Amino acid sequence: MAKASKNPEAAYWLVRYIASYDCQKVLMKEGGQFSARMDLLLDPEFHSPETEYPLGLVCSYLVDIWKQQAPYVDNYWYFNTRAGGKVYEMQMNVLHKPMAEEVTIDECVEELVAKTIELTSKFDTVPIREE
Repeated sequence: MAKASKNPEAAYWLVRYIASYDCQKVLMKEGGQFSARMDLLLDPEFHSPETEYPLGLVCSYLVDIWKQQAPYVDNYWYFNTRAGGKVYEMQMNVLHKPMAEEVTIDECVEELVAKTIELTSKFDTVPIREE
């Protein structure tokens, strides 16, 4: 939800609805947009003989990938930083500079690393370092 929202309560309820089981199910069945909700990916409706291909297959794949990655989530910076939103916004701006020929790729990477470390150090307690 945007910080400058003129109606933060309405924005909250909209996001809550969009993330709901029922809305995500409609988006998946009728819109082809796969959900990140584990309960929906495991829904037996998507694993019947009629829906196994392609929905059930993709649902099973996404569940399997998540199970493989879950043990590492505690070590993933994006899952654990409070500065992620600020860093993401900064990255979008910095990554556009080479496309506009304002900086070279090397200068872009240098700025990305420096600003990511700066923002994380300022707004978070998750340790971060350049490797």
